[in-house]
Amino acid sequence: MLYGVKADVSMILKPAVNIVLPVSNMKRSRRYYRDVLGFREEGGLFFLPTAETTAALELKVITEKDAAVIHSGKKFASFEYEIATSFLSYFMGMFERGAVFDMACQHPGGYFARVSDPDGNEFEIHCSSFEEDDEEVDPWQAPFYFRY
Repeated sequence: MLYGVKADVSMILKPAVNIVLPVSNMKRSRRYYRDVLGFREEGGLFFLPTAETTAALELKVITEKDAAVIHSGKKFASFEYEIATSFLSYFMGMFERGAVFDMACQHPGGYFARVSDPDGNEFEIHCSSFEEDDEEVDPWQAPFYFRY
């Protein structure tokens, strides 16, 4: 489901950009990106839930030896994307399905959240609109949510 976006993404077969993410367990990672985060899976790729669907995630299983080289201990976001509206219901839906958040906040320019997957890959979600479709959503149920 695209939040705040009315776009037909069914025609997109091949993204312009593939973001390769190292994972240790393909079945677990596919379930997390598809069922927990709600990314659309097509042809083994996971499309970002935005109007601009030219970027997709490609999960690649790595060995423990590979992981020692790839994960140097430095933390940075693997990718980021922006949703148009309804940030609160979007992130709360992910949270209720079991997404792991480092933080989510409202700031003067909109909203921000940092999420990680079971292998420690982090990404960020931005939204510059305060427009919300679900007036009943309560972000304070999430212990990591705050306002600047």
